[in-house]
Amino acid sequence: MRWFLSESRTGNAVQYASAAVMAFRVMGIPARYAEGYRLTKEQIGPDGTAELTEQDSHAWCEVYLDGLGWIPVDVTPGCYYDTFALLQLAEQPQEIKTTAALEDSDDLGELQDNPPPVTAEPEVSAAVSIHGILEAFLALADLGLIALAALEIRRQLRMRSWRQRWKTESARDKVLQALMIRLMKALAVDYQPGWKAEATAQAVNQKLPGIAPADMLRVQALIEKQIYAELPLQPYEQRVLIDEIEQIFANRKSLKWKERLRLRYCL
Repeated sequence: MRWFLSESRTGNAVQYASAAVMAFRVMGIPARYAEGYRLTKEQIGPDGTAELTEQDSHAWCEVYLDGLGWIPVDVTPGCYYDTFALLQLAEQPQEIKTTAALEDSDDLGELQDNPPPVTAEPEVSAAVSIHGILEAFLALADLGLIALAALEIRRQLRMRSWRQRWKTESARDKVLQALMIRLMKALAVDYQPGWKAEATAQAVNQKLPGIAPADMLRVQALIEKQIYAELPLQPYEQRVLIDEIEQIFANRKSLKWKERLRLRYCL
């Protein structure tokens, strides 16, 4: 499930339903996992019959609402009908009130035309539960936005630190070296200065076809010169590294969205 939520982000009805059950329970909403078959109107023939196969097997989530019982909530993409049906039920307080009286009470007085005020409680409870469901999804979205905002703030602080260090000429070589190593890590390229330079250049080219292996070899040679020979880079050599860093960001569109995020926030 952790792989489905954080890595693949795509899956079948079983995975979506299981994730929904976990999300509802975390928010304190009673939820359970259900399996069965999904039947659409298009599958029903003129004679009113339909043939179901294993291809029609389906899974969904059910949440418990006071006065309504277990309500199907299908979060699988393309199967949101029951979610909207749930919201429509919330707009029918009289039906909720009657259902609650039938299921939860033996007192016939509660079914009269003018029931006592206490019968309105299930309606409020159902509305609160539905709001809880919506708040659960909004809370998950808010957590994602908060995490993204935190990453953006950290990125801005790091960029400021890089700029401050760049003002010292003697530190520029170290800055460029550190930036390149961070970028290789963000691209998930195994990079060790002086080790398998050609393999590293080919790996970068596979990730970013716009980066020529020969250019990457040149960059690695300059970093090795700075590290192992302990020789300062000339201004034109620094520009080679700067150009390569800019090219990596310019070609990031060929990366997957998670790789683009790592690249943006690695600095």
